[in-house]
Amino acid sequence: MKDFVEYINEKIDEENIELNAKGVIGSEVDEDETDHEGEMARVQLKKLKDYSGSLFDMLKDDDQLKAWVQSKITKAAADIGSVKHYMSYKEEDQ
Repeated sequence: MKDFVEYINEKIDEENIELNAKGVIGSEVDEDETDHEGEMARVQLKKLKDYSGSLFDMLKDDDQLKAWVQSKITKAAADIGSVKHYMSYKEEDQ
C-alpha cells in the first residue's frame, strides 16, 4: 500500500510541476471559470449584519462590557470599515 501512496504522491507532484510551469497554479482565475468570492463575501456580510443587529438590540448604552468583548467589536468595526472604504475608492477610480 505504501508504494501505491508514494506513486500517487509522485504523480501529483509531477502534475503540479507541469501546471506550475504552464502558469496554471498561482495564476488568476480564467475568464471561463466562475469565481464565487462575491457570493461568499455576501453570505459572510449577511451573517455580520444579522449578528451585529442582534447584539445592537441586546446592548444598552449603560452596559459594562469586558475588555475583550469591546476589543472584538472595535476590531470588527475597523476591519469592515477598511473594506468598505477600499470598495468605495475602487468604485470611484473606475
